[in-house]
Amino acid sequence: MFYNLKITIRNLRNNRLYSVINIAGLAVSLTAVIFIMLWVWDELNYDKIGKRSDNTFLLEMIVANNENNQYWTQTSIPMLQAAKEHIPDVEEGCAVNIKYNMAYIAHEGKVFSGDAFCKVDTSFFRVFNVPFIEGTTRDALAPGSIVLTRSLAKKIFGDEPAAGKHLTGKDETGSETKDYFVSAVIADFPEHSFLHFDAFVPFEQEEIRKFITMWGYQNFLLLRPSADSKAVAQQLTKIYDKEKKAIQSFQLQSFNDIHLYDPSGKETGMVSVRLFSWIAGLILLIACVNYVNLVTARASKRNKEIGIKRMDKEMVCSVNIGANAQMQEHYAGFKSDLEQLPSIAGVTAASTNVLNAHIYAYTISFQWEGMDKNNPIRALDMGIDDSFFETMNIPVIKGADFSHTLADANRFYLNETAVKQMGIADPIGLNVSLFGHAGQIAGIVRDFHFRTLNYRIDPVIMTVNDHDDFRMIYIRFHKGNTVESLASVEKIWKKYSGDIPFSYDFLDDTLHHLYKPEQQKSRLFGTFSFIAIFISCLGLFGLVTYTAETKTKEIGIRKVLGASVSSIVNMLSKEFLILVGIALLFAFPLAYYWIDRMLQDYAYHIRIGWWMFALAGLITMVLTLITVGWQAVKAATENPVKAIKAE
Repeated sequence: MFYNLKITIRNLRNNRLYSVINIAGLAVSLTAVIFIMLWVWDELNYDKIGKRSDNTFLLEMIVANNENNQYWTQTSIPMLQAAKEHIPDVEEGCAVNIKYNMAYIAHEGKVFSGDAFCKVDTSFFRVFNVPFIEGTTRDALAPGSIVLTRSLAKKIFGDEPAAGKHLTGKDETGSETKDYFVSAVIADFPEHSFLHFDAFVPFEQEEIRKFITMWGYQNFLLLRPSADSKAVAQQLTKIYDKEKKAIQSFQLQSFNDIHLYDPSGKETGMVSVRLFSWIAGLILLIACVNYVNLVTARASKRNKEIGIKRMDKEMVCSVNIGANAQMQEHYAGFKSDLEQLPSIAGVTAASTNVLNAHIYAYTISFQWEGMDKNNPIRALDMGIDDSFFETMNIPVIKGADFSHTLADANRFYLNETAVKQMGIADPIGLNVSLFGHAGQIAGIVRDFHFRTLNYRIDPVIMTVNDHDDFRMIYIRFHKGNTVESLASVEKIWKKYSGDIPFSYDFLDDTLHHLYKPEQQKSRLFGTFSFIAIFISCLGLFGLVTYTAETKTKEIGIRKVLGASVSSIVNMLSKEFLILVGIALLFAFPLAYYWIDRMLQDYAYHIRIGWWMFALAGLITMVLTLITVGWQAVKAATENPVKAIKAE
């Protein structure tokens, strides 16, 4: 063993260049592969909660709409109850309201944010069997209780036991204060889960009775191990058709698939997982091929020897007021005071988030004069105030903007997509209605994105809303010191909001958060592409060095016979350039296939042009010439007499 080790060390010393290439190539490639596979493992284990997550499904509704099906991930509580009562394969089920927020919770004078709270029914912990640190599943969601995660319990109570202690919470309207007792403390949900909340509170019976017919809950079903999810969905469809005589149908999406597949079954995140897995395999393959090539080459020689900055641009910040009754009631006064500040360029409000509109805000209740009742449009219902278009820089391309008079109450504004789906060339002045509110179409606004580029722009119906429907306030600042401006806004906020803390987000930060997964994938792709190119260049450099060494005598003779340096460089480079060219012919179709697959995740994306592949091929050839040429020039300029003598 020691003899072999001695031989290995001697070979490393005698062949320093090849040793560095081999070790560096393998080390870099293995590191890259490990990091890629860690990311892949993380993505594949998203939402893996408890041992029964494989049998947990999200109940979804499929609604036929023109040529495309619409998939609703929120359904009603009666459908959940019907599944539990009438389908034997359903072991358990629970309803979840992930959009629920408290204004805050407090304990002994300390106030804590209630943004990451979730409302659930009493069956929640029987579906998602999270480990309990304090308390039990049986008593966890009793009336008036609250279940804290370990991290929030530690933040509030430190190292003291939390179970049995009391908290004061103000609901999201900001109008009602309620006492809660901590019934249990659970382990934190994984960060990579859309159920990553800090606390859970139970639905109240009055609330369930009030909203029992609303399609605004995410309902999860826990099926028995032997159950067929498709058969369960068909049974639910039959139950619904019997009651409603409707054409809608139901499906069950595996809880483990929600992150990587959309409700239609289309791969979303899974495309990236496959792509990065291929990249990992390719990097490892390149490194192994390089290693085998160089080791084989050196072995043959040994055989022969033996035998944004925020200070210089306008900024818009959003303030989520939810159902905060105080701020809704005093919105007009809050807006008026803000507009007196010289740093404020505009203030407006809307009933939904303009950058991340939720399915709750969609409706098929919009009607217009002469419409086909059997062919409604599914549109985003957005309530706004009369400063919305001006503040958000959304142009009215046809018709007139708000008049800032009482007549605005009957004005409807549509985006371009809504007009196209209505099939009317000029809808200005057309009589329309929404939820019984009648009026006329006053204007058409340019299409704007209110969800990520993964989704096509949907129809939008905009009307002036009462202040009690507003959920978001948007404030545009003039160029200047935004930090000082925010301090002034906070003072005015406290004047109207009472004890509710001031919380805001800049729209560019919100955009950054929405596209964070894409940015992360872009960085990973760029980094590992560079590593793959680096490893390939290492292997190419090692092979051309070996080739030059094996042809030392030939190069010397050619030089003695009058060959120029350029002809020798051409001789050494031509073979490698031909091989790289052949490799590109195989690589381009594969690259086109994978890029096209990734772009299908986005409703709006670039076109793949021929020039992209031409540029990639040119860059590859240049890198090859640089890698090969340096060693080729070095071999071509050596003393030919010395080269022949050495051979």
